[in-house]
Amino acid sequence: MGKDSYIITLDSYEASNSQTSIILVLIALMLRLVFVLSKAEGQARQRLNQIKILTRAPTI
Repeated sequence: MGKDSYIITLDSYEASNSQTSIILVLIALMLRLVFVLSKAEGQARQRLNQIKILTRAPTI
């Protein structure tokens, strides 16, 4: 009886451990996506500023 309950708790521990690792992987992917998007946004903003500078009428 004691042996069976130990096996059950071990199985539930392994299941929760795999769920935790899946959640950690998802969090890592989301952070990576946010980093890539913010980097792309920064590059787009820089490009937009360059275009504004190029198209600005020359002041004499």
